Amino acid sequence: MLTLPPCSIKNGHNLASLGAVGCLKVCALAELDRKSIEKNLDVFCNTSIFNVLIASYECLRTHIGRLNKKVSERTSGNGSTTHIHY
Repeated sequence: MLTLPPCSIKNGHNLASLGAVGCLKVCALAELDRKSIEKNLDVFCNTSIFNVLIASYECLRTHIGRLNKKVSERTSGNGSTTHIHY
């Protein structure tokens, strides 16, 4: 997970994609409405389509509860207690 200033998210997505062609699948949360952000976070947490999440600090702060809930759902039953802190 990369945390960037909002103005750098698109640029960060482009750089990550160029630097590791075929290796990194990047989900960048930039210039999206709340519903789209929540949908993309759910896809990021529930699938293995993306292996890098790029978001602004404000976006992470707003949606940290949703991320922790999804992480808890994924790790329940396997003894893991992973939580995301900002």
